[in-house]
Amino acid sequence: MQQYIRYWTERWESGTDHTMIEWISSTQGRAVTELDAGKMTVTIRSGEAIKANVINLIPRQAASGASQ
Repeated sequence: MQQYIRYWTERWESGTDHTMIEWISSTQGRAVTELDAGKMTVTIRSGEAIKANVINLIPRQAASGASQ
């Protein structure tokens, strides 16, 4: 996972003022609780609504046979 985050930081300047892509991680307390496709917004656990041009929701993933 750390290599993936490092790639995003280096390639897309994630976490800086120059980023074109922002990863909103549920492990950082920013889990998406609502999606409004018409308004192109997601609402996170804190109640903050985030507007974006493109929103990709990626569900929790596990390897086949792994307990959840």
